[in-house]
Amino acid sequence: MAAAANLLALRDFTLILTWPELEAKTKEEFDERLADRGSLWKERPCPNCGIPREVDEKNIVQWTQWFRDVLVDYYAANVTRIGGPNTVVQVDETHIVRRKYNVDRIVRRDWLVGGIQDGTKLVFVEITDDRSSANLDAIIQRHVMPRGVVRTDMWRGYSNLTNLGYVHET
Repeated sequence: MAAAANLLALRDFTLILTWPELEAKTKEEFDERLADRGSLWKERPCPNCGIPREVDEKNIVQWTQWFRDVLVDYYAANVTRIGGPNTVVQVDETHIVRRKYNVDRIVRRDWLVGGIQDGTKLVFVEITDDRSSANLDAIIQRHVMPRGVVRTDMWRGYSNLTNLGYVHET
């Protein structure tokens, strides 16, 4: 049941950005499309004997990870740029800290940089190991179209945006 909810949430958030024709589909139509492509078959009986198929939790986890990897590879190769002239994109960053077993030493210190285009569900998110001005500039140039309005919290790392051709607001 949780896998079905995750799949539906994935459809609502991610797939409509890439395949807009899926936005109008109901859950049943979406499931049918996946079944036709061979991607959803757990609840369908075997076409030869009619016995319901059984899939253990380990296989579901492996397929979920594989599907996640396919999406990551796709979006890494096909960066979608948001914004544009007279369009506001809000950009912010946050520090990600992870401790091993939630105690003692820190094993991960990364920054999550993300943006959302006002009035839409268009977003970008990128993980980076530093939030230097040069790195933030490169991330914004990779994900936001030129001559757009970039709204930030005025942290000094964003100070070069006007030189890159963006309108910088707070």
